[in-house]
Amino acid sequence: MRITLLAALLAAAVPIPALAQALPPPKPLPGDSAEDVKLKTLFYDSDEASLKRNPISAIFRGDLRYADRIGDWFTPQQLQAEKAAAEADLRGLSTIDRAKLTHVDQIAFDVFKNQTEVGLRGFAPELLPLQELRPLDHFRPSIPTSPAARARLHSRR
Repeated sequence: MRITLLAALLAAAVPIPALAQALPPPKPLPGDSAEDVKLKTLFYDSDEASLKRNPISAIFRGDLRYADRIGDWFTPQQLQAEKAAAEADLRGLSTIDRAKLTHVDQIAFDVFKNQTEVGLRGFAPELLPLQELRPLDHFRPSIPTSPAARARLHSRR
């Protein structure tokens, strides 16, 4: 009886998240120019696309819309999709006139651009074989994806 009562109290005290925790699309704020709206829409679209490619990241944020998927982890296809997304984000930024943004959005623009450019450097052809050979790094776990890379890894042991 006490366990059932305790379970009922705990269930009532712990809120259950809604199944779909998508953020609403951005709305213009007072003082936003058309360029500010374009930038915020780019951020929103980039984030949504990232959550679809990386459903586990969505789950960490409490967004269960893609919880029926794991994602395309540790594959050349995933690397290509991430690289293509970063390149698309930079193309989207190039259509926005930074000078017409609010000061706050200029900073957001600069940070997003810098992070995206730095991330793209990780896809340099000379770095990809290194990522394949190292089973773990300090950013994310990875495993060798190609049979040749696995063979090289095992031959070094």
